[in-house]
Amino acid sequence: KPDCILTDVGSVKTNIHEHIKAAGLEHNFIGGHPMAGSEKEGYLHSSNKIFNNRNYILMPYPHTKEENIKILKSIIYKIGFTNIITTDYKTHDHKIAFTSQLCHIIASALVESAEDTEITQFGGGSFEDLTRIAMINAPLWTELFLANKTELLSHIESFEKSLNKIKLQIENSEEKNLQENLELVRSKRILMVENQGK
Repeated sequence: KPDCILTDVGSVKTNIHEHIKAAGLEHNFIGGHPMAGSEKEGYLHSSNKIFNNRNYILMPYPHTKEENIKILKSIIYKIGFTNIITTDYKTHDHKIAFTSQLCHIIASALVESAEDTEITQFGGGSFEDLTRIAMINAPLWTELFLANKTELLSHIESFEKSLNKIKLQIENSEEKNLQENLELVRSKRILMVENQGK
């Protein structure tokens, strides 16, 4: 119908939005991304609570009817989401490459670098917290990494620079620089927590 609302729940948006535009469906389409998931797969691990108190990202076009956005938001709130962020699809792909895809790559690389599978016997929670998402759906995440590779590679390079800086500070026993760096990181993370609820 000409007045219907179309949406999706994909993790990478640029290709989808470009195809929607080519199909002439921009006036119907509002891109959507539920920021909820689990490392466990399949129906047996499904949960009616997975969306509770999570973020949902919407990507309407500039000319999208406000009424259509309100209708979609009301549905999103009813299924449990509490925070809806509105942005454009290019910003989405840039940010998600960092908060989701890069995190999965770091977790995967950390697990891969482990000397053995008994290492968790020496764990105190840090390794477990950092690597839960490494129990990855390989076909799905391969597709996502490649679909958003330009943005993702940019974030990987930034992460490599930060990691190398800390590595050199340790290697050169730069106690003062290392401590200052860690204090700045701590302050930045506290600000992130404060901004999370806005």
